[in-house]
Amino acid sequence: MRHIKLLAPAAILALSACQGDSPIAPRNSLFESRPGVTIENSPAVLAARVHDAGGSAVGIVSTNPYLVSIKGDDNEMSYKLQVTIDAPVVSSITLPASHIAFRGTRAYVSYAPAGETLVGAVDVFDISTPWKPSLISSARFSDTKITTMAVEGDRLYLGTVTANEKYPDATAVLETIQLDESGRLSTRSVRVAVPSHVVTGIAVAQGNVWVASGTSEKRPGGLTVLDAATLEITMQETLADVRAVSVNGSVVTALLGSDARMRLYDAASQKFISEFGVGGLTAPGHKATIANVANWAFVAAGDSGVVFARIRQNGSVTGTKLMSWGSPAGVPGVHDDDAVTNAVAVSGSYAYAANGGAGVWVARGNWSSTAQNLTPAITPIGRLDLPGVSSNMVGVYGGSLFVAAGLGGLKVLQQPTP
Repeated sequence: MRHIKLLAPAAILALSACQGDSPIAPRNSLFESRPGVTIENSPAVLAARVHDAGGSAVGIVSTNPYLVSIKGDDNEMSYKLQVTIDAPVVSSITLPASHIAFRGTRAYVSYAPAGETLVGAVDVFDISTPWKPSLISSARFSDTKITTMAVEGDRLYLGTVTANEKYPDATAVLETIQLDESGRLSTRSVRVAVPSHVVTGIAVAQGNVWVASGTSEKRPGGLTVLDAATLEITMQETLADVRAVSVNGSVVTALLGSDARMRLYDAASQKFISEFGVGGLTAPGHKATIANVANWAFVAAGDSGVVFARIRQNGSVTGTKLMSWGSPAGVPGVHDDDAVTNAVAVSGSYAYAANGGAGVWVARGNWSSTAQNLTPAITPIGRLDLPGVSSNMVGVYGGSLFVAAGLGGLKVLQQPTP
């Protein structure tokens, strides 16, 4: 299956023009009832979408060459497929997952169609037992496509493309959903328009919400920073083709696709620190993510695979590209346009790359024990033997690996014991 792309600028403009760190205290006056959203909290209805996979072994297939197979139950890299979740259906359209976020014992998964239709969905899972998630809440959006998200405190931040008469001059909208005490969804929300045609990334840092938006010929995008308590805009910077934004301690990292650069900002002052080249990201409009771990950043860099970068060296924020691994082009039977690195996630000494039609690739390294001024060793291992899976997003939590499997829904695997 072809991997999800963010909507192209031309496609967006052709649509109708009407269209962290600590818990945030609820401000009920901000939120209002949201039409166009249907909430499903019935345990019986939700449970019908979740299927026990029985802990079947998932092997590793070598990525060089692509023919050597290792049985999952015969080696230390033994993954177990525990649960599969059916993709939601909205307006007769089956929706692939677009993003995964975790908060406490809850996992949030957003869904978006691959085309131009503006519908979407969000699922909430109880992950008290990480590899046996229970679906506890689900929302369907009849007028909104959800491209990315973040969660902090009692708020779920959605990056959306929307069709609503309130936003005649902008299609990119940050929508904030109020969560109840158990982390379930509600129909109470507040929406704030941001520049350009699509929200590409959201990060919450030191009381502020950082929103990345893509760019188009008529609608420049960039970074928008909002006060998390009031959702009032405190800073905007026009930048070309911002693909992702994330947080590395006191530093906010923003990824630009047009020039394949990463920009670093001080999270407290919102001031620019420096930027450096990462390479890749040559295909326009493709999803990208940043996984920050300690002093390092893993960048999903499209056709360049995963770029590994240093954020700090000898206590100073610098930013340096160190290496890349796992360019997914050239996989037999997979067109190169369908084999790009859309997302990356890190758990302990393992890193996972969602490589579209080329599946999920795995690497292992010693970054957790490497000093800032040294370069960690990273060893590519192979790809998970999940036939037919086209992955646009991966997430890790508590020993479990969440794989967005396109129209095949969501797959949850138990990771090998370190």
